[in-house]
Amino acid sequence: MKTYCTLSDINYLKQGKALFRSLSDSSSENFILYYLCMDQETYEAVLEYDSRIVPVLLDELEEGNEKLASFKDFSPYNAFCWSLASTFCLYLLEKKNVESIMYIDSDIYFYQDPKLVYDEIGDKSVGIIRH
Repeated sequence: MKTYCTLSDINYLKQGKALFRSLSDSSSENFILYYLCMDQETYEAVLEYDSRIVPVLLDELEEGNEKLASFKDFSPYNAFCWSLASTFCLYLLEKKNVESIMYIDSDIYFYQDPKLVYDEIGDKSVGIIRH
């Protein structure tokens, strides 16, 4: 089973749902999509959408992470959101014990099987794809 993650607030929820639908339509393998919800409204919407999406509230990620809370207080909102991709991946690897994770921006749409990305990365531990 493949594990993906993304994040958004309510303003990008439509794009996040489109990402999920594209994964559902194009993926040849079972998957879970962890969804970091930047607000309660997004959390509630994602919670009821599909059982393959696991919503995580931002509060859960911030708990015990003083650096993250400090960055949130002194950074523009968009810069804070961009910083969360790596933080969320690390959180999932350490706290949710996922074996591997692929972060995907919520406004990405797959037209082909995401397995192609895994095939390209091969046995390497990190893969970076140009946007």
